[in-house]
Amino acid sequence: METKRGMVFVAMAVLMVSGVLWVQNGLAEPASKSYGVLHPQLPDGSISPDPVEGSSATLVRTDTGLTMTIHTSGLDPGAAYTVWWVIYNNPQHCATDPCTFADLDNADVQGTILNATGHVIGNNGVGNFAAHLAEGDTSGLSLPVAFPGDTVGLVDARKAQILVGVRSHGQPIPGMVKEQTSMYNGGGCHDLESDPPAFDPTDACEDVQGTTVFVP
Repeated sequence: METKRGMVFVAMAVLMVSGVLWVQNGLAEPASKSYGVLHPQLPDGSISPDPVEGSSATLVRTDTGLTMTIHTSGLDPGAAYTVWWVIYNNPQHCATDPCTFADLDNADVQGTILNATGHVIGNNGVGNFAAHLAEGDTSGLSLPVAFPGDTVGLVDARKAQILVGVRSHGQPIPGMVKEQTSMYNGGGCHDLESDPPAFDPTDACEDVQGTTVFVP
């Protein structure tokens, strides 16, 4: 009887150790964090080297996705803003390192732009935003398919270069706030696909800030 009990105990111990080893081997790599700041976006679409004073940005990478937080200022009080993931899935094919907006059209880069979040900010012009993006999630695609990576979204959270952009949509428009805080051309933006433009031709929308490019 004791022998059988001993054999059972040994078998259970082996199973427990095997289970622990399996869990250890199956553990994901620890999350990695990168830190940066916000920069004004210039009229030609490039990002100014000068930072927005007091701004901060954090990007967390895991095996399955990205999480970002940004704090910035100098936004229009009471206006609607959206925040966008700018993703370069294969940065080794970019013309420069880090990648730039010009690389989004390169099919080998497999770039895409996806909505991250958005809201109407307070009267102090300070913006605080946070969002998560899982690999393969393309639900934030707001524009018609325009870039090679639009159909796949984020491919590998550990390897992609990431920029987070801030876009203004003007003061809230009754009945359109949801669009103003989630769509690239939501609100008083030109609808470039209609003739004449469907929205106010003064065009209240503008890309205003971008983060440091987060390099793996």
